Amino acid sequence: MRAAREGGCDVVDIDPPFGSPQPFIENSLRAIKDQGLLCVTATDVGVLSGKYPIKCVRRYGALPQKFPPYRFEVGIRILISLIARYALSMDYGIQPLVSFLDGHYYRVCALILKDRSYALETLKNLGYAYYRSGTLQRGGFIPGYPIPSITRYRLAGPLWIGNLWDAGFLVNYFMRNIRDYFSNRAKEIGMLITDESLGPNIPYALTTEVGKDLGGRELPINDIINVIRGLGYQAVRSHFHIKGFRTNADLLRIREIIVGK
Repeated sequence: MRAAREGGCDVVDIDPPFGSPQPFIENSLRAIKDQGLLCVTATDVGVLSGKYPIKCVRRYGALPQKFPPYRFEVGIRILISLIARYALSMDYGIQPLVSFLDGHYYRVCALILKDRSYALETLKNLGYAYYRSGTLQRGGFIPGYPIPSITRYRLAGPLWIGNLWDAGFLVNYFMRNIRDYFSNRAKEIGMLITDESLGPNIPYALTTEVGKDLGGRELPINDIINVIRGLGYQAVRSHFHIKGFRTNADLLRIREIIVGK
């Protein structure tokens, strides 16, 4: 490619009018400079989040699952893993800076690091997600690519199990450079994912799982977060779902506390 021969691009933005960005990723990685920025949009959210699993296998080389609480997070992690696997084939590494879901599309922006040591670090961030239905012990991520280290659960993947964001970038650069001409929605998403990036790298939960008291009344999400923080645990809202939140607390214990209120 001419761009690669001439030294490469600082930024490559893949934004197909509809569907998967998969056909454009390999050449985009070849065209980008070391420490350049690759931005990718995917509008096939239904495919990535488990509505059409066989199509996801064909397009992305990964099996999704419609895990009830966090299937939309599974989708964006599959998208990032596709970028990572293409990069690994070239001995490149990636570092996601910004990742989000907005309506009908996913958006990922990642640094491309053309160094074998970063490729090895990227490899460590590939694995699988699992979910245990009927229990608040929920599930999470399992390392291991191409073979998962544990196989006794129903798995989704391979997918990205590392951080979806770079919290330092979002706090120290992104939020400080928001301008008045940005749309209200862009400002809202920026604030949401910045707050979320400060939480634990654990799949988000829903208030419907833990938030009903004995009277059947569902507590507002902010009340649940305050309960969790009051116990000394982390808790932040998730932009993936209006009732979603991330926490490193034991959800069964939180459920018992709420029921006892």
